[in-house]
Order: sequence, then structure tokens, then C-alpha cells
Amino acid sequence: MKLAGLTRPVIDASDAASLGLFDLTRNEFDHTAMEKAGIDPNLLPDVAIGSFLGWDGFGLPIAVAIGDNQASFLGTTRGKTDCLLINVGTGSKVSIYSKTQIYCPALELRPFPTGGYLLVGAALCGRYAYALLENFFRETVKMVTGADVSCYAAMRNLMDAHEPVTDYPTVITTFAGTRCEPSVRGSFTNVSTTNMTPLHWIYGVLHGVANELYVMYQSYLQAGGSRKATMYGSGNGLRRINHLCQIISETFGYPLMLSENDEDAAFGAALFGMDAFSTDEGV
Repeated sequence: MKLAGLTRPVIDASDAASLGLFDLTRNEFDHTAMEKAGIDPNLLPDVAIGSFLGWDGFGLPIAVAIGDNQASFLGTTRGKTDCLLINVGTGSKVSIYSKTQIYCPALELRPFPTGGYLLVGAALCGRYAYALLENFFRETVKMVTGADVSCYAAMRNLMDAHEPVTDYPTVITTFAGTRCEPSVRGSFTNVSTTNMTPLHWIYGVLHGVANELYVMYQSYLQAGGSRKATMYGSGNGLRRINHLCQIISETFGYPLMLSENDEDAAFGAALFGMDAFSTDEGV
């Protein structure tokens, strides 16, 4: 607002929708609902039309800020939309572009800055599920030896030294609950006399992370969504655990193309900001 010389804050729909009371069809705040709730509509910012906001003091065009999830999608896919994005950080997320509104109880529908929507399914334990298992191994080592030793390198070396196992336990990785059901907890089942080993449990957790996201993607397809042409991946969980990349690729049935950028959302915001240079008002 200050950079563009405006007197009122302006927000993109991709951020505005996250505040709630937003009409996705009309692309504006629902003033009627706000009035019924006793909320003054003037408390909320204006919703931007397009990317261009105004000029700064140096004659440069200023673009509106956009949502981080949408910026990450733009930055990872470089503007392509016939694709889905898998992000694994502390949590994990599947983001799927759609030109039209598709309503699916398991996914959140979010506006996309260049038009259309993202259907987003978010899990609370992505790489965190792997970190919990590492902590279990770390505590076991500490119990036996008294030493507090990181086990990440040993876990990676163990997978590198063996072929992938197929008789891993079934792991539900909702250790911190879900966004809809915070009290839900994870589980290890189908544990046998032969698969209670570190290698099997590592593969069980990684498959659990992939399966939680795949169930969300399946719900999108069941709601009438179309299968996408490509799948992209981002986040440190994928960059640091190459075996998870392979598992996600096999689970979803796509080759997984990792982002070339370390900061996908920043890159996506920059790509969107470039649009301010190509508007009728811009240069």
C-alpha cells in the first residue's frame, strides 16, 4: 500500500480467501454475511483486480502480494497448470489446479492468482513423521549407549544399502491429528515377526506419508477432477529424502519432477510480480 502510494490496503483474492467470509464465485468478501455477523465490512481490505497496484517513488510498478501456497505452485511449475504439486516440509500438501470450482470435502478450494483455483489437501505430519521416527531411534541409541546421536545419516545409509522392502508395516501418519479431526492419531499395524526392523519401519513411515496425500488426490478424482499431465515436487522433505521421491512417484503413478529453486514461493511471487510490467498500466 505504501510503496504504491495507496490510501487503503489492497489484497489479492488468494490471500483474501484465507481470512474467511469470502465469496469464491464473486471473488469478493461476503458483505451480507459480515453484516449478519456484526462485522463492519470497512475493517477488511479491498480485493485487487489484476496484479498492478501503482507506481513507487522510483517509477517502478508495484504488484499485489499473493498467497504463499499459490506462489509456491507458480514458482515450482513455472506457470504450468495441467499438473499437481506435492510439497513435503514439516507438514505435507497436495495442490491441484482446476479451471472450475470442484467441491470435495477432503480438500480446500482456494483462488489462484492467474485465474482458476487450487484444490489443496494438507497433512500435519510430512517430514515431521520421519523426524518422529528418527527421534525414536535416537532415544533407543541413547538408552543403550548413553549417547545422543543423530540417526538421519544412518537411516539414509540403511536404505541406500538395501533394496526397497515390500512387507513394511502399514503406517497411518496422522500423529498430530488432521485439520478436520485434531484428536485423530496415527498407527502402526500389520507388524509381524519379520518386519519389526528399522528398515521396515522407515519404509512404512515413508509410504504412510505418500499414502495420506494420495488419498486426498483420489478424493479429487472421485469428485470429478481430471488426471493431470505432470507432477512436481518441492520442499526439504523431498530434497533430503530421495527414497521418498521414488515412493511418491510410484504411489501416484507419475514421474516426480523436483523444483530447481530453493525458495519456490519467492520465485513464484516474482513471476507473478512480472505481470505488473505487462499490464496496460505497467511498462
